[in-house]
Amino acid sequence: MRKITLAAWTVAIAVAFFFATSADADLVLLKITAPDHCPEGMEIASKPKDGMIAFTVRVDPDKISGNESYAGRIKSTGFLEISAAGKRIAYTRLHEHVAGKETLFQFRISEFAMESSQLHIGTHLFEKDGHPTLGGGVAMQIWLREFAPEKKSNEGNK
Repeated sequence: MRKITLAAWTVAIAVAFFFATSADADLVLLKITAPDHCPEGMEIASKPKDGMIAFTVRVDPDKISGNESYAGRIKSTGFLEISAAGKRIAYTRLHEHVAGKETLFQFRISEFAMESSQLHIGTHLFEKDGHPTLGGGVAMQIWLREFAPEKKSNEGNK
């Protein structure tokens, strides 16, 4: 009969412990191509302003992630990918304003650039000690052209 060495037992226990304690670290990607595709907890509004399109995006990261065990420890980040004629011009992080449970992002973009630009919003989970988790968040890829303000006739304003 073969004897199992201490090293073999150590490796077997370590592997069993790893699989027993590993968490589901999936990252969900939502491709938002229409206003009705927005998850609960997200609101996107746009309006013409000074020759540009002004966007206001409101995010409740707790509602979007749906992870109650991390409630209050979920943060949102936003990035704007500015494109024109199908080519990326810039990729920049948006400043976020946190008010209570809600995170607010505001930016302006030209109507021409809006046609092929995207907004990237992510929710990220954090442990009680402040360290980020591996996975568990939600990434959203939002096509801005689908949130263009309705074009209103100016004939009544003349």
